[in-house]
Amino acid sequence: MQIVKTTNDKPLALELRQKVAANLFPTAHAAINWDRFPWHSDGAGGTDAWQPNSSQALAIDVFGTLKLAPERHAILDEIAASIGLPVGGSWEVELEWTDPLNLLREPRQRTQVDAIARSPRSLLLFECKFTEGNGGSCSQTRKKKSLQGTKLPQCSGLYQEQVNPINGVPSRCALTGKGVRYWDIIPELFDLDRDSNHSPCPFVGPWYQWMRNMVLCHEAARQEGLEPGFLVVYADASTLPFPNVLASDDWLSFTALINKGAPPLAALSYQKLLTGAQQNHGGMWKDLETWVIAKIDKVLTGWRDTLETH
Repeated sequence: MQIVKTTNDKPLALELRQKVAANLFPTAHAAINWDRFPWHSDGAGGTDAWQPNSSQALAIDVFGTLKLAPERHAILDEIAASIGLPVGGSWEVELEWTDPLNLLREPRQRTQVDAIARSPRSLLLFECKFTEGNGGSCSQTRKKKSLQGTKLPQCSGLYQEQVNPINGVPSRCALTGKGVRYWDIIPELFDLDRDSNHSPCPFVGPWYQWMRNMVLCHEAARQEGLEPGFLVVYADASTLPFPNVLASDDWLSFTALINKGAPPLAALSYQKLLTGAQQNHGGMWKDLETWVIAKIDKVLTGWRDTLETH
């Protein structure tokens, strides 16, 4: 659920659309509005969703298929139950969701969620990882042109009273100074005091993305009167970086900060999700499991080939 630039102002060019379509599980094609879909940008006005290592494409493979499948109710009930959420009733799935109410008051691009699922009782947010090394970090420590014309960071990386050199606003957090509500909600979910200094800021690095995920999950569910849960869905392979993140001291330190008021947080591999789906429902889910495993193997083989030629 990283804040990303997207290319959703016009349909993909035909050749690019064909390349993207070839990289998606066929059943998932119907889950996409091809004329206007928020594709992750490749930085050149197109999308990288045609590449085998595209995290967005892998998420569409699985959650696009889940969105359309009649078995989604049972599968999502199983996921909800695994983290202690209430089950029962029909589930609806959306891809690349942004909060239409902007509950977090994000001034520019709102946090974009890989997938969201709702039932009459529960709400699940999914952040999907493939070859990424970790969560995204806060942009406020990156240099930007200041009022004086020099390039300076908007935040020192410390959570303490400071003046943003770009807009001249004093605040412990540059985003709070812009009206963003993260630190209004953080103390409800984490053992952190918004009125105390923190050195460094707990969310200056990759914890930033996980915090945003959980804050949005909490607020969206509260707005809708639902029970929230947040899951990181990842490709599990020993040579991919993300499984190592989940086994790291850094991840344990992050989860140790979470208090009882927070949405349940869990990590779920694509392989485990699909193994359960195909064992219980067979058919298309076995085909999707084969597709996903082949895609992961293709990426890992490409990495090995690149290393062997250097």
